[in-house]
Amino acid sequence: MIVDCHTHIWQSPDQLGQMDLGEVRHTRHRHRTHPTPPPRTGWRSIPSGDPDYHWSQSAKVDKSIVLGFKSRYLRAEIPNRFVADYVSRDPQKLIGFAGIDPTEKSAVEDLRLLLLAGWRRFRAIDRARPSFGTA
Repeated sequence: MIVDCHTHIWQSPDQLGQMDLGEVRHTRHRHRTHPTPPPRTGWRSIPSGDPDYHWSQSAKVDKSIVLGFKSRYLRAEIPNRFVADYVSRDPQKLIGFAGIDPTEKSAVEDLRLLLLAGWRRFRAIDRARPSFGTA
């Protein structure tokens, strides 16, 4: 069985916020209490992230994990509803993870609502460092 364990979909590259694909920057500031996100480089060649393109690229794998994303630090959000709608196309092949930003004041309530909506897989983003979990 072949599983693609890290994929994303998006409606617009703007949903990626300050994230540079394939590049993680660590900045340290001695006198700042709140770090600022790294500046966005000029737009690179970003692959298509629409659901139809993702589906065509997933043809070669048995399962594909599709990750939601939410980060206040990076000013990015790929809505969980968007991921859920896409994953519902083929729930035997597509596995959705909801994105939660634990630095948001609403994180606990967001998690509660996701659980009520039936989500059982989550991805928490603390700045640019992701962590995964299941309920």
